[in-house]
Amino acid sequence: MRKSGRRVSGAGRAVALTALGLLLAALAHLPAAEPAEQPALATLRAFWAALSAGDAAAFESTVDLPLTLQDLSDAGQPGVRLVVRREDWDGFRRAFPGQPEAGPALALTNVHVEQLGKGLCVVTYNVGPTAEQSSKHTATLVDHGGWKVVFATLPADDPQP
Repeated sequence: MRKSGRRVSGAGRAVALTALGLLLAALAHLPAAEPAEQPALATLRAFWAALSAGDAAAFESTVDLPLTLQDLSDAGQPGVRLVVRREDWDGFRRAFPGQPEAGPALALTNVHVEQLGKGLCVVTYNVGPTAEQSSKHTATLVDHGGWKVVFATLPADDPQP
C-alpha cells in the first residue's frame, strides 16, 4: 500500500474534527425517520380490516388459497380449523354480508415479523380494538408477486364469515 506524500497539519486535523463534530451534533437533532412498514405487515393489516368490515372482495385480495383459518381461545388452545380451497371460495364468500360495513377498528400491537426465507414470513402479534382488549395471534404470509395470508389464527369467540 502506497502512502500519499501529503501530511495533514495539526491545525487541519483540528478543523476536520470540529467540522465532523458539528455535523454529528446537527444530525442528532433531526427527528428519527419512521421505519417503512413491511409489505407483509401492510397486507396483514388489510386482512384484519377487511375481516372486521365483512368486505369479501378486500379480504380475497389479502389471501392466497388454500387458506387455513384456526380458531384460538383466549387460553391459546386451538379450536375449529377451516381450510378454504379455491373450489370452496364461492361458498365461503357467501358467508360475508352483502354490503361491507365499517367494523370495529382493530389495532395490531406487539408485532414481530420473522422472515423464514425469501417470500415466506411468520408474524406474531396481538389484535383487538385496544391493546388491553387484544389477544395473541399468528399469521403466515407468502410472497408470490405480493404478500398474501395463507394461515391465520382468529379469536374463537369472534364470528367468522
